[in-house]
Amino acid sequence: MSNLGSAKQALRAELAHARQGAAYYQSLAETLEEALEKLETVDSGTTSRRSARSAAEPAQPKRRGRKPAAAAG
Repeated sequence: MSNLGSAKQALRAELAHARQGAAYYQSLAETLEEALEKLETVDSGTTSRRSARSAAEPAQPKRRGRKPAAAAG
């Protein structure tokens, strides 16, 4: 019977260890997801600011024809 008791104790310890590992990796996954969301927010904010800046500045019209000759002086 002591072998069965030892086996049960070993299985319980292994199960506790596995649950701790699962909790650790669950926490790690949540932390990584939060970090990724923050980076995506920063990235989209940078893109939005660029878009807003370019929208605020009127586009220069393209000039056609020859460049004016430099005045001889």
